[in-house]
Amino acid sequence: MPLGQRVGDNSESRYCGVEVSFDDDIHTVLADNLAGGFDFVLAPLIDPKYRPSRSSLSPNDVPPFAGSDLVLSPAQWSSRVVGKISSWIDLDSGNELIRKDSEITLKQELAWATHLSLQACILPTPAPFCFSNYARTVNQMLPGLSNMQLWLRVPLVSPDLQEAEGTPNEDAVFLRRDSVSGRPVSDSWEWWNVFRMLCEHHSHLSVVLDITASLPSAWAIQRWLGEPVKAAILHTSAFLTNKKGYPCLSKRHQNLISTLFEHSVQIAVSGSSFHNLDQMELEPSNLVHANGSAGVASRHPLKLYLEYLSHLYRKLPPISEQERFELGYRDFLQAPLQPLMDNLEAQTYETFEKDTMKYIQYQRAVHAALLDRVPDSDASTTVTVLMVVGAGRGPLVRASLQVSAKPFIDVY
Repeated sequence: MPLGQRVGDNSESRYCGVEVSFDDDIHTVLADNLAGGFDFVLAPLIDPKYRPSRSSLSPNDVPPFAGSDLVLSPAQWSSRVVGKISSWIDLDSGNELIRKDSEITLKQELAWATHLSLQACILPTPAPFCFSNYARTVNQMLPGLSNMQLWLRVPLVSPDLQEAEGTPNEDAVFLRRDSVSGRPVSDSWEWWNVFRMLCEHHSHLSVVLDITASLPSAWAIQRWLGEPVKAAILHTSAFLTNKKGYPCLSKRHQNLISTLFEHSVQIAVSGSSFHNLDQMELEPSNLVHANGSAGVASRHPLKLYLEYLSHLYRKLPPISEQERFELGYRDFLQAPLQPLMDNLEAQTYETFEKDTMKYIQYQRAVHAALLDRVPDSDASTTVTVLMVVGAGRGPLVRASLQVSAKPFIDVY
């Protein structure tokens, strides 16, 4: 069930998932986690032990997938399951057999995911700056995936940085470079940036972030907010324990999760529980089964982590009218209009005028242009005619007139 209700928020961030291990009874796995309060699962599509070169299957046999396509309804596969591509896959391995097995398995799993009508599949984390063949193969397959998205799994803080530096401080910017390639091995954003360029910035390629106990600098986090981050996997190892023995997050982690919620990013919990439910007094759960029973929900090992995320979500301030209006326009390039050729409706102009920042920037630009055009020595004698071409319903004219309130500018 959703983490909570927030006025005006109909985004996917209301729904929380959980990462599960491989199980050939996907129906039971999904049912148990839905009963525990989660909304979807991140589940492997095939037995991780499977290798095409070692398999006794004939070419016409079916690989060991996680259950038949009939064990769940198409709606359940589409809305409740995010597929996980096998993490052992390494298309840039120095071992030719591993490379071949990896490519075959990747194509088999994506073909199976397409057949199941999954909305998204998670690609395994690439090796730092050693993924040219991996990216090539993904780029070849992206055009044929129709409606399915691929989420590249990328750590928020790279493992080599965590091992070498410990927990990063808040203000540091880590650009430790590889001695051979010269690239910043610690900057996982660089991995993503190179990978997506090799995939020609395909619109079906997005990011899922791994969040652990270590966080990068505030600057590095802000940079990720400009990327197509669809989900974040929050590991239970990132949680602390409060005075009452319940899981909680550090202030920086709380701010990060709240920011991701506000950017319509879904959260999925991963890992084992570090808080023993049997040893603490359980409060009445707000996570109930569809039949109204709280019994199954209260026994889920990750229940307390889910309730804490629900608490963070419910603490978010209501969405303002301006933000509510902008939600449908986020991350989309708008089609250019031709106001001089077409007669636009008043509603179209009203939509444009809700973008207040555009007019603030326009006013600043006019002010800077006028100051630059006329030197201070001639300001008292020079008359500048300002023409607003294509003024719409007048907000551009008002912004230009407001320049007169600035020093050294007179508008008559």
